Amino acid sequence: GEHLLTMWSPVSEREAEALFSQVIDEMPTFAPAYSSLSGIYNVAHLINVGKLRDPELEKRAAALAQKAVDIDPLDARTHLTLAWSFAMASRFGQAELHYDLAIQLNPNNPATLLSCAQGLAFAGKHELAVAAAKDALKLAPVLSDWQWAYLATARFIWGDLEGCVEASEMAGDVIVDVPGWKAAALVLLGRRDEARLAGQQLLTGIRQAWRGNPNADDNDMIDWMLQAYPIKEVDVLNTLKDALDLALSERKL
Repeated sequence: GEHLLTMWSPVSEREAEALFSQVIDEMPTFAPAYSSLSGIYNVAHLINVGKLRDPELEKRAAALAQKAVDIDPLDARTHLTLAWSFAMASRFGQAELHYDLAIQLNPNNPATLLSCAQGLAFAGKHELAVAAAKDALKLAPVLSDWQWAYLATARFIWGDLEGCVEASEMAGDVIVDVPGWKAAALVLLGRRDEARLAGQQLLTGIRQAWRGNPNADDNDMIDWMLQAYPIKEVDVLNTLKDALDLALSERKL
Protein backbone atom coordinates (compact mmCIF):
# COMPACT_ATOMS: atom_id res chain seq x y z
CA GLY A 1 0.00 0.00 0.00
CA GLU A 2 2.77 2.44 0.85
CA HIS A 3 4.49 1.65 -2.43
CA LEU A 4 1.27 2.33 -4.32
CA LEU A 5 1.04 5.77 -2.75
CA THR A 6 4.43 6.77 -4.16
CA MET A 7 2.86 6.62 -7.63
CA TRP A 8 0.58 9.59 -6.85
CA SER A 9 -2.27 8.34 -9.06
CA PRO A 10 -6.01 7.95 -8.36
CA VAL A 11 -5.92 4.28 -9.35
CA SER A 12 -3.05 3.39 -7.01
CA GLU A 13 -4.65 5.50 -4.28
CA ARG A 14 -7.86 3.47 -4.43
CA GLU A 15 -5.90 0.21 -4.34
CA ALA A 16 -3.92 1.38 -1.33
CA GLU A 17 -7.06 2.58 0.46
CA ALA A 18 -8.64 -0.87 0.02
CA LEU A 19 -5.52 -2.58 1.35
CA PHE A 20 -5.25 -0.40 4.45
CA SER A 21 -8.98 -0.77 5.16
CA GLN A 22 -8.63 -4.54 4.90
CA VAL A 23 -5.72 -4.53 7.34
CA ILE A 24 -7.76 -2.50 9.84
CA ASP A 25 -10.64 -4.96 9.54
CA GLU A 26 -8.37 -7.94 10.11
CA MET A 27 -6.02 -6.38 12.68
CA PRO A 28 -7.75 -3.42 14.38
CA THR A 29 -4.81 -2.78 16.74
CA PHE A 30 -2.23 -2.29 13.97
CA ALA A 31 -1.46 1.44 14.16
CA PRO A 32 0.38 1.88 10.82
CA ALA A 33 -2.75 0.96 8.86
CA TYR A 34 -4.67 3.82 10.48
CA SER A 35 -1.78 6.21 9.80
CA SER A 36 -1.55 5.18 6.17
CA LEU A 37 -5.28 5.51 5.59
CA SER A 38 -5.25 8.91 7.27
CA GLY A 39 -2.42 9.97 4.99
CA ILE A 40 -4.44 9.07 1.92
CA TYR A 41 -7.36 11.23 3.02
CA ASN A 42 -5.08 14.18 3.77
CA VAL A 43 -3.72 14.24 0.20
CA ALA A 44 -6.76 12.99 -1.72
CA HIS A 45 -7.24 16.41 -3.33
CA LEU A 46 -3.65 16.37 -4.60
CA ILE A 47 -3.90 12.89 -6.05
CA ASN A 48 -7.30 13.63 -7.60
CA VAL A 49 -6.22 16.81 -9.34
CA GLY A 50 -8.93 19.45 -9.40
CA LYS A 51 -10.78 18.22 -6.34
CA LEU A 52 -10.94 20.76 -3.55
CA ARG A 53 -10.02 19.99 0.03
CA ASP A 54 -12.90 18.27 1.78
CA PRO A 55 -13.35 19.22 5.47
CA GLU A 56 -15.28 16.03 6.18
CA LEU A 57 -12.54 13.89 4.68
CA GLU A 58 -9.96 15.80 6.69
CA LYS A 59 -11.95 15.09 9.86
CA ARG A 60 -11.89 11.37 9.02
CA ALA A 61 -8.14 11.63 8.49
CA ALA A 62 -7.70 13.32 11.86
CA ALA A 63 -9.77 10.67 13.65
CA LEU A 64 -7.73 7.88 12.08
CA ALA A 65 -4.45 9.62 12.94
CA GLN A 66 -5.52 10.11 16.55
CA LYS A 67 -6.52 6.45 16.73
CA ALA A 68 -3.06 5.47 15.49
CA VAL A 69 -1.36 7.60 18.18
CA ASP A 70 -3.64 6.14 20.85
CA ILE A 71 -2.67 2.61 19.79
CA ASP A 72 1.07 3.25 19.45
CA PRO A 73 2.30 6.57 20.86
CA LEU A 74 5.94 5.58 20.29
CA ASP A 75 5.62 5.15 16.52
CA ALA A 76 7.01 8.16 14.65
CA ARG A 77 4.63 7.58 11.75
CA THR A 78 1.56 8.00 13.93
CA HIS A 79 2.76 11.40 15.15
CA LEU A 80 3.75 12.46 11.65
CA THR A 81 0.30 11.69 10.31
CA LEU A 82 -1.41 13.41 13.22
CA ALA A 83 0.84 16.44 12.66
CA TRP A 84 -0.37 16.65 9.07
CA SER A 85 -3.98 16.37 10.17
CA PHE A 86 -3.50 19.25 12.59
CA ALA A 87 -1.78 21.27 9.86
CA MET A 88 -4.63 20.66 7.43
CA ALA A 89 -6.98 21.98 10.12
CA SER A 90 -4.75 25.07 10.58
CA ARG A 91 -3.94 23.95 14.13
CA PHE A 92 -0.28 24.73 13.58
CA GLY A 93 0.86 24.74 17.20
CA GLN A 94 -0.33 21.18 17.69
CA ALA A 95 1.09 20.22 14.31
CA GLU A 96 4.54 21.52 15.33
CA LEU A 97 4.42 19.47 18.53
CA HIS A 98 3.78 16.23 16.65
CA TYR A 99 6.31 16.97 13.91
CA ASP A 100 8.85 17.38 16.70
CA LEU A 101 7.79 14.08 18.29
CA ALA A 102 8.08 12.31 14.93
CA ILE A 103 11.63 13.60 14.53
CA GLN A 104 12.60 12.63 18.07
CA LEU A 105 11.18 9.12 17.66
CA ASN A 106 12.84 8.46 14.30
CA PRO A 107 15.69 10.92 13.69
CA ASN A 108 17.47 8.64 11.21
CA ASN A 109 14.68 8.26 8.65
CA PRO A 110 15.11 10.68 5.71
CA ALA A 111 11.50 10.23 4.57
CA THR A 112 10.20 11.20 8.01
CA LEU A 113 12.57 14.15 8.22
CA LEU A 114 11.62 15.52 4.79
CA SER A 115 7.92 15.23 5.48
CA CYS A 116 8.47 17.05 8.77
CA ALA A 117 10.58 19.67 7.00
CA GLN A 118 7.77 20.40 4.57
CA GLY A 119 5.15 20.46 7.32
CA LEU A 120 7.22 22.73 9.56
CA ALA A 121 7.80 25.08 6.63
CA PHE A 122 4.04 25.27 6.06
CA ALA A 123 3.64 26.02 9.78
CA GLY A 124 6.06 28.95 9.50
CA LYS A 125 8.83 27.25 11.50
CA HIS A 126 11.56 27.86 8.95
CA GLU A 127 14.62 27.22 11.10
CA LEU A 128 13.27 23.88 12.30
CA ALA A 129 12.32 22.97 8.74
CA VAL A 130 15.80 23.77 7.42
CA ALA A 131 17.41 21.71 10.16
CA ALA A 132 15.22 18.68 9.44
CA ALA A 133 15.94 18.91 5.71
CA LYS A 134 19.70 19.19 6.27
CA ASP A 135 19.65 16.12 8.50
CA ALA A 136 17.70 14.20 5.86
CA LEU A 137 20.21 15.05 3.15
CA LYS A 138 23.11 13.99 5.36
CA LEU A 139 21.45 10.61 5.81
CA ALA A 140 20.36 10.13 2.21
CA PRO A 141 22.03 12.36 -0.39
CA VAL A 142 20.15 10.41 -3.08
CA LEU A 143 16.42 11.05 -2.80
CA SER A 144 13.39 9.71 -4.62
CA ASP A 145 11.49 12.05 -6.93
CA TRP A 146 8.63 12.59 -4.49
CA GLN A 147 11.10 13.43 -1.72
CA TRP A 148 12.64 16.08 -3.96
CA ALA A 149 9.12 17.42 -4.48
CA TYR A 150 8.68 17.86 -0.72
CA LEU A 151 12.03 19.63 -0.55
CA ALA A 152 11.20 21.94 -3.47
CA THR A 153 8.08 23.19 -1.72
CA ALA A 154 9.82 23.64 1.62
CA ARG A 155 12.75 25.49 0.08
CA PHE A 156 10.45 27.95 -1.65
CA ILE A 157 8.68 28.72 1.61
CA TRP A 158 11.83 29.38 3.62
CA GLY A 159 13.29 31.46 0.78
CA ASP A 160 15.90 29.20 -0.85
CA LEU A 161 14.81 29.94 -4.40
CA GLU A 162 17.81 28.42 -6.19
CA GLY A 163 17.39 25.33 -4.05
CA CYS A 164 13.71 25.19 -4.95
CA VAL A 165 14.52 25.22 -8.66
CA GLU A 166 17.15 22.52 -8.21
CA ALA A 167 14.82 20.28 -6.19
CA SER A 168 11.96 20.84 -8.66
CA GLU A 169 14.15 19.69 -11.53
CA MET A 170 15.07 16.55 -9.59
CA ALA A 171 11.43 15.89 -8.77
CA GLY A 172 10.17 16.26 -12.34
CA ASP A 173 6.39 16.00 -12.52
CA VAL A 174 5.91 13.30 -9.88
CA ILE A 175 3.41 15.64 -8.21
CA VAL A 176 1.52 17.80 -10.66
CA ASP A 177 2.05 21.14 -8.92
CA VAL A 178 5.87 20.90 -8.70
CA PRO A 179 6.42 23.02 -11.86
CA GLY A 180 4.34 25.73 -10.20
CA TRP A 181 6.76 26.11 -7.31
CA LYS A 182 9.61 26.13 -9.82
CA ALA A 183 7.90 28.78 -11.94
CA ALA A 184 7.29 31.00 -8.93
CA ALA A 185 10.91 30.66 -7.79
CA LEU A 186 12.18 31.49 -11.27
CA VAL A 187 10.03 34.63 -11.38
CA LEU A 188 11.49 35.82 -8.10
CA LEU A 189 14.98 35.08 -9.41
CA GLY A 190 14.29 37.16 -12.51
CA ARG A 191 14.68 34.21 -14.90
CA ARG A 192 11.75 35.23 -17.07
CA ASP A 193 11.83 32.82 -20.00
CA GLU A 194 12.40 29.79 -17.79
CA ALA A 195 9.53 30.90 -15.56
CA ARG A 196 7.13 31.05 -18.53
CA LEU A 197 8.13 27.55 -19.62
CA ALA A 198 7.65 26.15 -16.12
CA GLY A 199 4.30 27.91 -15.86
CA GLN A 200 3.09 26.34 -19.08
CA GLN A 201 4.37 22.96 -17.90
CA LEU A 202 2.29 23.42 -14.75
CA LEU A 203 -0.92 24.15 -16.65
CA THR A 204 -0.33 21.35 -19.13
CA GLY A 205 0.19 18.85 -16.35
CA ILE A 206 -2.86 19.99 -14.43
CA ARG A 207 -5.07 19.88 -17.52
CA GLN A 208 -3.96 16.34 -18.34
CA ALA A 209 -4.70 15.12 -14.81
CA TRP A 210 -7.74 17.31 -14.12
CA ARG A 211 -10.66 15.59 -12.39
CA GLY A 212 -12.52 18.69 -11.25
CA ASN A 213 -15.02 20.97 -12.98
CA PRO A 214 -14.78 20.18 -16.71
CA ASN A 215 -15.35 23.86 -17.51
CA ALA A 216 -12.45 25.05 -15.41
CA ASP A 217 -10.08 27.64 -16.86
CA ASP A 218 -6.44 28.46 -16.09
CA ASN A 219 -7.40 30.63 -13.13
CA ASP A 220 -9.41 27.79 -11.59
CA MET A 221 -6.42 25.49 -11.92
CA ILE A 222 -4.11 27.94 -10.18
CA ASP A 223 -6.73 28.49 -7.46
CA TRP A 224 -6.81 24.73 -6.95
CA MET A 225 -3.05 24.68 -6.39
CA LEU A 226 -3.14 27.61 -4.00
CA GLN A 227 -5.78 26.02 -1.76
CA ALA A 228 -4.14 22.60 -1.74
CA TYR A 229 -1.61 23.21 1.04
CA PRO A 230 -1.94 24.43 4.66
CA ILE A 231 0.30 27.49 4.36
CA LYS A 232 0.17 29.47 7.59
CA GLU A 233 1.96 32.62 6.47
CA VAL A 234 -0.29 34.85 4.39
CA ASP A 235 2.66 36.71 2.90
CA VAL A 236 4.14 33.44 1.61
CA LEU A 237 0.84 32.48 0.01
CA ASN A 238 0.49 35.93 -1.56
CA THR A 239 4.06 35.79 -2.88
CA LEU A 240 3.38 32.41 -4.45
CA LYS A 241 0.15 33.67 -6.04
CA ASP A 242 1.70 36.85 -7.41
CA ALA A 243 4.70 34.97 -8.81
CA LEU A 244 2.46 32.41 -10.51
CA ASP A 245 0.37 35.21 -12.00
CA LEU A 246 3.52 36.71 -13.48
CA ALA A 247 4.84 33.37 -14.74
CA LEU A 248 1.58 32.76 -16.60
CA SER A 249 1.20 36.31 -17.90
CA GLU A 250 1.74 37.17 -21.54
CA ARG A 251 3.44 40.44 -20.64
CA LYS A 252 7.17 40.65 -20.10
CA LEU A 253 8.22 39.94 -16.54
